[in-house]
Amino acid sequence: PVTMQTDAIPTRDWQGQVDYVYPTLDAKKRTLKVRIKFANTDNVLKPNMFATIQVHHNENQPLLLVPSEAVIRSGKTSRVVLALGDGQFKSIEVKTGRRGDDYTEILSGIDEGEEIVTSAQFLLDSESSKTSDFKRMSHQQGQKEKQVSSATVNGTINSIMKDMRMLNISRDAIEEWNRGPATLDFLVDDTIGMYDLKEGMYVMFTFEVRDEGFVITSIMPMDNNSGEK
Repeated sequence: PVTMQTDAIPTRDWQGQVDYVYPTLDAKKRTLKVRIKFANTDNVLKPNMFATIQVHHNENQPLLLVPSEAVIRSGKTSRVVLALGDGQFKSIEVKTGRRGDDYTEILSGIDEGEEIVTSAQFLLDSESSKTSDFKRMSHQQGQKEKQVSSATVNGTINSIMKDMRMLNISRDAIEEWNRGPATLDFLVDDTIGMYDLKEGMYVMFTFEVRDEGFVITSIMPMDNNSGEK
């Protein structure tokens, strides 16, 4: 439900509904257009009027929330890893809603009560998987992976989200981790300036695996002709 007030008739409220959400996001303004329907039986509303819109949502509606660090973002999809028991795991695609600092809303894909993996180190192992079921790692393999907490790799910046201090990067393969190329969201450490970064820029960057996700600790532009992609 939506409530609208116009500058021309400030004493009157109109009640309407969101009819359509346009699929294209304005990359520069970080805004999204919607179409809203209002009854205008007396033809008071005119084209190009200025109005104030309030979109309401049901505060009492239960939400399914998971820790944000448990969500693996790869390109246009989001996934979580289900713990099936007996050392078995499965990567599941989910549809996400609102995202806060600590929790992300899940709209579909998993149900309440299902157990998911939140370990950043385990998610690193599964970040590029689309359909695989994961078996229990041996103690020796687990100890080896725990020692790997950072990597340096080249990649292309697809989008820059300065308000969230986040970059979406299509990175090259990480040979020491036996990981192929992947497109992921990376947080940027507070010590790094983002003003010189541009979309489409080919960069070399170092990132660490932290509880909050993959965090870039250094980044520098590269000459596309001098690096191997």
